[in-house]
Amino acid sequence: MPLLRCAYDGGLVWAPGALAEHLEVAGEFVQAERFARMAADAGDRQALEELAARRRDDDPDRQWRAMLANGLTAEGTSAASW
Repeated sequence: MPLLRCAYDGGLVWAPGALAEHLEVAGEFVQAERFARMAADAGDRQALEELAARRRDDDPDRQWRAMLANGLTAEGTSAASW
């Protein structure tokens, strides 16, 4: 984790996605989502999609399922179905 944080601080584009994965494994779900969204904002949507796929079964408000089905709005919320 410390090396990933250094990579993130150094501006390496792959670092937020890698941090998201490691934080999720560590049980830090809020931080994992934060870094996955940062990765998506930088053009790497894989970390957020994988996080959503793993969390969709533990999803009382269905935000992860909606994100997988419909994508995100410009504000970063799950888009409505169309």
